[in-house]
Amino acid sequence: MKDFKEGEMVIRKAGLDDSEILSEVGKVTFTEAFGDTNTKEDLQNYLNRSFHVHTLRTQLEGRSIFYIAELNGDAVGYLKLNLEADVPEVEDINAVQLERIYIRKYLYGAGLGTTLLERAVKVAGELNFDHIWLGVWQENKRAIDFYLKHNFKTIGTKLFRIGENITKDFVMLLQISHHQ
Repeated sequence: MKDFKEGEMVIRKAGLDDSEILSEVGKVTFTEAFGDTNTKEDLQNYLNRSFHVHTLRTQLEGRSIFYIAELNGDAVGYLKLNLEADVPEVEDINAVQLERIYIRKYLYGAGLGTTLLERAVKVAGELNFDHIWLGVWQENKRAIDFYLKHNFKTIGTKLFRIGENITKDFVMLLQISHHQ
């Protein structure tokens, strides 16, 4: 793992007791990433719906896997794998969705995104998936460049809604090597 210089970084699998931590870090990181591109009302409604403790607990009990990144004991990022989401407009592909990967803004460029992505690839491989897919907003150049650098390919588009705001996402796919 990269030396973060600020202290000790730990990446750990989230359990049922982590729904409040995931709620907090999810709201903070999503707001840092997209707060300026949505109305306050749309953003708040999305945060309340997507990061409600009960919603996250249900996902943790179901077919989603979360990993939390902690720096000196504080949650600073996370990833979410959705084991049951089909790739839009693609049939017969053994893929897991990397539904979310977010880190605190002050850690952008520090290597944490790569560390979380590497964990997602490792877990997906251990679960015998052949691909990881994700949706990324077409205006999020930083994220698109990140995924392209890590060998994701753009294979299509899908719509993403936050309240009244409907955006178009690129659908990106990564083939996993099971020999890692």
